Amino acid sequence: MQIKKIFNNNVLLADRDGCEVVLIGKGIGFQKKQGELVDDRNVDKLYMPTEKRWMSLFDDLINDISPIYFEVASRIIKMAEKDLNTKFNAYLLIVLADHIHFAIQRVQRKIIIRNELLWEIQHFYKIEYRLGEQSLDLIYKQFFIRLPDDEAGFIALKFVENRISQAKSGKGLEMTRLIGDILT
Repeated sequence: MQIKKIFNNNVLLADRDGCEVVLIGKGIGFQKKQGELVDDRNVDKLYMPTEKRWMSLFDDLINDISPIYFEVASRIIKMAEKDLNTKFNAYLLIVLADHIHFAIQRVQRKIIIRNELLWEIQHFYKIEYRLGEQSLDLIYKQFFIRLPDDEAGFIALKFVENRISQAKSGKGLEMTRLIGDILT
């Protein structure tokens, strides 16, 4: 794989057999230049978009927020894939990085958003919610900002919605709302 663009020491864009891929790994871009080859041993996670729209969204977002949000999102995704024994679609990287960025901004501005489905998420998606809580810990370690428990629920829903097996049906959030309505 050949480096096309370096975002920071840990995130870069590369060419893999004619396709653009986003690579994340500790020090993967350190002292590297465009056109150099990537050492595969340094790649922790490779995101290969399946649609052109993905790369456009990624480019827009990487210009608006720091690449550190993508690094944190990638670590969270890697942890969740392992614990849930599943794979997520490539959009989760963009969705999660964007969500973390705006959640931190909201906390800094003292804007509170309540997760109206928190109880349902905690009870019907217990593992995903636990991973959401662990995600909040990772976010705190990186940014020194404690996000509210409501955010663990929002992150859990992102796991539910972006599973590859779930992506075809798109019913995760709809089912959670239905369950909440029934209980209400």
